[in-house]
Amino acid sequence: MTPPAVLDHQLATPDEATTSQAADAVEILHRFLRRHPTVSGASVSLKADDTDTTLELPGHALRLLVDILAQIANGNAVTIAPVHAELTTQQAADLLNVSRPCLVRLLEERKIPRCAQCANLLHSQIPRCS
Repeated sequence: MTPPAVLDHQLATPDEATTSQAADAVEILHRFLRRHPTVSGASVSLKADDTDTTLELPGHALRLLVDILAQIANGNAVTIAPVHAELTTQQAADLLNVSRPCLVRLLEERKIPRCAQCANLLHSQIPRCS
């Protein structure tokens, strides 16, 4: 199964109900991880309406989930991209919370590195690690 595209959603600041739910989840997961600090994986049960599913999460993914939920609990919008991903100028601008023209100016001034093969800034790919 192919994972969904990187950054294919709009960032949204979580509302109060969402931050509260995330804070509750962080507390439960922190408690679990304190009791099982070297856990290599865990079963997670998902329930919605009349259906439920159990899945196995790797320990690393569980720790990332705690980090994501902690950010949401603090009222922060969150997005995820692989370290090696290259972003379009619009995706990078959205991630940095700046306008695309501002980002293009920074690229032109070489204040942010970009893909060497990309001569045209309209179609530049920016290394995620930048």
